[in-house]
Amino acid sequence: LALTYGMFRYHLMDVQIIIKKTLVFTGLFTMVMAIVAGITSIMQSYIGQYHEIGPMISTAFSVFLVILLYDPTRKYLINITDKYLFQKRENIKTVLNRLSKNIITILDIDQVGRTILETLRDSLRLESGAILIKDESGNFYRILDSFGVNHKGVEYKRDDYFFQHLAKKDQIISIQSQEEKNNLPISIVGRLEELKGVICVPLFIHTELIGVLILGKKKSDQEFSQDEVGYFPTLAGQVAVALSNARLYDNLKKREIDFAQQAKMAAIGTLSAGIGHEIKNPLNHIKVGIAMLRMNRKLGKYETMHRLHLEQEVFGTLDKLEENVDRANSVIERLSSFAKKPKELKIEAVDLKRAAANALSFVEPELQSEGIAVTQQFPEEFPMVRADQHTMEDIFLNLIVNARHAISHGGQIMLEGALQNGELCVSIRDTGSGISKDNLDKIFDPFFTTKDVTRGESPGLQKGTGLGLFIVREFIKRFGGRITVESEEGKGTAFHLFFPEITWAQPAGTEKG
Repeated sequence: LALTYGMFRYHLMDVQIIIKKTLVFTGLFTMVMAIVAGITSIMQSYIGQYHEIGPMISTAFSVFLVILLYDPTRKYLINITDKYLFQKRENIKTVLNRLSKNIITILDIDQVGRTILETLRDSLRLESGAILIKDESGNFYRILDSFGVNHKGVEYKRDDYFFQHLAKKDQIISIQSQEEKNNLPISIVGRLEELKGVICVPLFIHTELIGVLILGKKKSDQEFSQDEVGYFPTLAGQVAVALSNARLYDNLKKREIDFAQQAKMAAIGTLSAGIGHEIKNPLNHIKVGIAMLRMNRKLGKYETMHRLHLEQEVFGTLDKLEENVDRANSVIERLSSFAKKPKELKIEAVDLKRAAANALSFVEPELQSEGIAVTQQFPEEFPMVRADQHTMEDIFLNLIVNARHAISHGGQIMLEGALQNGELCVSIRDTGSGISKDNLDKIFDPFFTTKDVTRGESPGLQKGTGLGLFIVREFIKRFGGRITVESEEGKGTAFHLFFPEITWAQPAGTEKG
């Protein structure tokens, strides 16, 4: 009864434990015997020639060394057998929980791939592994990350039989045994062996095969257990979602400048009437000046006029014409510079007061025609911030245009600057319709908009992409700031931009968009 209890309680019939303990015991016994025999022999053969040392002393010294080396040797042998012969079985649920915690907050796609493989490699003790992901065009699968595989940078066509098979079957493939290999097409087995894999886990988002997770054999040469294979579908779901989110975020970051450009051009289009007014005014002055010169000549006014007066009138008119040409040219250059798509962010000292004034100059004529009053209140000494000049103008334009859209006719837009608790704060307030409580938490979400998103041609229809405020927030965060909003329906909205008050100890640089 005692022997039976011991077998079941301490897994004495577990073959792994029997072999492991046998190997460790054999190694320790061999070490003890080798040390005792070796040191005793050395001391008696060599040292004994010069000093009289008896067998008792040499044996006692050997035993003392054995006692010192016993525990480190035992731990070393246990680690060696664990590492190369027997894998410590870690609960697959623990692995999944750790993986979820590791990847849930990562949005960099390369880091997601690296974290997934490192977690699985360390937890399952794998010799190799790889993650393949579909590229942006959807025509190829490329290796996102790998270890123990020499195929980095290789691309596989989407219509490759390997990926077509995975997309159709949506099943985990295993080639751990010869029987499993015989049940699969040769091309599938060949591709897995090429990538040093024994387990292939397809990664789906809805019905799209976005990637493949390939796991190599374990260092212990053990096969994957049924429990582990049974949890791979759950693992596939977590990995697929993490990769999909990271890929979407990566694409969004890459196209952030494009989205900002679209939002800016949409704002310019909306305010084209005001911009036209800015250009038409000087052109009208030029036209009137030329018409006046021609009329006076036709009436013979210049024939009787004293030369000095004639020169004064003609050159005075020419000066006015040149002034208006310069004015129109300034508007066009400003518009061209504003509409130009930047290739990179130029991080430098930016005067927020000036950036707000530049953005306001584009919309002021339109606001005046709609009876909307604009006020600016900035301290005389308002510190600069570390940002990109053009991007800050875009941000102010976007927020001013939103404020204008919130006001039906007649109202007020206020731009205010202040220092608050070591931060620079710029507020854009309006007396418009306000934002409902239900939408207030969503306005910074990408693609959320209360404006029309159709292709309707109705005049005055406010169109939106739902990207303006999202882009505003992302750029402000990139410049080390933050944005908040407060609003009340029927009373108006206020956006507050906060930036850290900084000293310019570091040289300005550039950051690719």
